[in-house]
Amino acid sequence: MPPKVGRPRKTDAEGTPEQIQKRLYQRKYVNEVRQGVVQLEKDEQDCINELEKIRKEKKKLIDILDSANKQAGSILKEKTKK
Repeated sequence: MPPKVGRPRKTDAEGTPEQIQKRLYQRKYVNEVRQGVVQLEKDEQDCINELEKIRKEKKKLIDILDSANKQAGSILKEKTKK
């Protein structure tokens, strides 16, 4: 395992009580931000997948509509020939 980069992490017992509280608050805040980013990435992927489904459904509906229009056009031509 490669060595960790950056400043070594202080233990919860080092420093004054104010420093300890600030350190714990910051660690909690950073952890919540990380979790938020992970959730946003998951939500973004879900949205992309849903958008793809919608696009496929739209294409399918357009193809069906095109087919129906062609069929209606051919029926209309047959009726107007007579």
